[in-house]
Amino acid sequence: MRRALPWTLAALAGVVAVLTISVLAFGELAKPQPVARLAARTGPVAEGAAPVLDPETRAFWDLSDPVLVSHGSYGAAEAWSTTASHGRRCIAVVVFNSLWTFQCTQPTIDTFADIVIDSGLVPRDSTGDLIPEWSTIRFVLHDDVIDVYVGRSTEGNGPDP
Repeated sequence: MRRALPWTLAALAGVVAVLTISVLAFGELAKPQPVARLAARTGPVAEGAAPVLDPETRAFWDLSDPVLVSHGSYGAAEAWSTTASHGRRCIAVVVFNSLWTFQCTQPTIDTFADIVIDSGLVPRDSTGDLIPEWSTIRFVLHDDVIDVYVGRSTEGNGPDP
């Protein structure tokens, strides 16, 4: 019995280690993958391209003179970021030169902004198919990168050709 106990405990520890590694690996594989990564642009942006924040938005988020950084676009949606008071990180999404959404969060939390789209707003997916209408595009800001995720709607397959 004394000889078997150490081997049994070692085998049990090995099984627990394998199960833990399997769960962690599956968790990483199960995480949604971004369809695009938009890095902060350091070069000049076309005049007048930055979104204009209305006085109410600026007052609500305590943005006296925001410096908006372009991250490029995903289809017709342009992504921008800035920093508000108390280190809050903000994301703005502009569609057809109109501010669609502006969100800020504490610096310890990834900032995200969702837009519900029709198929004319985004490019086709990697297979060339239209992304279904009523799908949601999520822009997630972390560090100086915005990841783009697409939650496909099951309500329809986009407009008729």
